[in-house]
Amino acid sequence: MRTWIVRRKLFDRIKRTQGMRCHWCKCQIKRIPLGYRGALDDDHATLEHLTPIMEGGAKYNRRNIVLACNRCNNARGGATGRKSAERLAAIRSTKGGGDG
Repeated sequence: MRTWIVRRKLFDRIKRTQGMRCHWCKCQIKRIPLGYRGALDDDHATLEHLTPIMEGGAKYNRRNIVLACNRCNNARGGATGRKSAERLAAIRSTKGGGDG
């Protein structure tokens, strides 16, 4: 199966349980249109791995993936634990407590 199909199905499953809110800052996020090739806006939805793949996290396991806004996903990068929490706290404070 093509990677984009797997990702789209995974996105839809996670969206049903999580809704269209960023897992980290709780802002409203929007779906990236199919075939979109431009730069992502801060509020575009991304698939975020809780445990980064480079640290052994499963790539397509929905227990390891949440929806995150592009801004939080980029801020977190490959960080985990305390470093990740510090980066995300900085994002939440600039967003006004997660109001988006």
